[in-house]
Amino acid sequence: MKKNLLITSLSPGTGKTTFTIALAQKFRLDGLNVGYFKPITDRTEDTDAANAKAVLGLDDDLSVICPVLITNYEYDMEESQKDEITDKISKAYKQLKDKYDFLIIESCQTVNHLAFLSYSAPHLAILLNAKIIMIASGRTIDEADSIVLMAKFIESFEAEIIGGVLTQVPGEFIEYFRTIICPTLLQKHQITMLGLVPDRPDLVAPTVAEVSNVVGGKIIAGKNYVNKLVETYMVGAMTPETALKYFRSAVNKAVITGGDRPQLAIAALETDTSVLILTGSIMPPAQVLAKAEDRQIPIMLVSGDTFSTIKTLTSVPIYGTVHSDKDEKLTAWIKFLDEVDCKSIIDSLKY
Repeated sequence: MKKNLLITSLSPGTGKTTFTIALAQKFRLDGLNVGYFKPITDRTEDTDAANAKAVLGLDDDLSVICPVLITNYEYDMEESQKDEITDKISKAYKQLKDKYDFLIIESCQTVNHLAFLSYSAPHLAILLNAKIIMIASGRTIDEADSIVLMAKFIESFEAEIIGGVLTQVPGEFIEYFRTIICPTLLQKHQITMLGLVPDRPDLVAPTVAEVSNVVGGKIIAGKNYVNKLVETYMVGAMTPETALKYFRSAVNKAVITGGDRPQLAIAALETDTSVLILTGSIMPPAQVLAKAEDRQIPIMLVSGDTFSTIKTLTSVPIYGTVHSDKDEKLTAWIKFLDEVDCKSIIDSLKY
């Protein structure tokens, strides 16, 4: 391979990181020796790089996979400090580039992020000999504008673009994007759309573990099953007699109810539930814990009441990522990467 691949997006929440890791894993399963590199982040600890290392089974040190961590207060750094950062990125890149057929490089949050310091996606692509794939959400028709805007920004640096991928595309938009938007982007703007990834809960849903992190929960049963996906939330506030029918109306759900409602808890555990969240820090009876273990369903204890817990969960968008090569979400993403022209991506890196 002559070139590396850099993946970026116009806005957060497009599934960029999960797409990046899934694409790398797909290429590895296809027999390619692919590495992952996130040269710079503005976090004190980059979980994306750590997840990529774990999922892909990389033996590279995390300090090489993600060599530079900066914070907002460093935006006033001197030129000499920028030179040190560039040197650090270059040294890490040299350690990785000859080890793999090519690197899949993930930009910082968005395409223009860190442009102030000259470390935006196109800056990095030029520095690291990479071509760019643009990720955008396809949840609205207006995202075609986002693709054009992103391409113009990248081209202003004379960085090379392979094409774009739309994620989270609602079923009713797929045919319109495929037959109208994508051909128009190619004809009028010379932007090749490489694929459409449908808007499916199993591609973006958080895991039980990620939900627990958001609400500050403690797993008290079913600890081995926290990688289950949570696609929806249901509140258990009805009578036990009506609970079973209600809970059966949804699958892969989190049920939130009071810790003092054991009959509701048992009803939830009888259905397709990903996690039972018990509020008020009230421990359930032993039979509820035993039922959860038998059904392989985690139970999470939270200190808040039911209302505040569901408010937290529904007001904070949780875009789940992948944590291991056995993650259900990774399997789903790899399956839907069949909708992406991966052959053209590989071919474009050869020259």
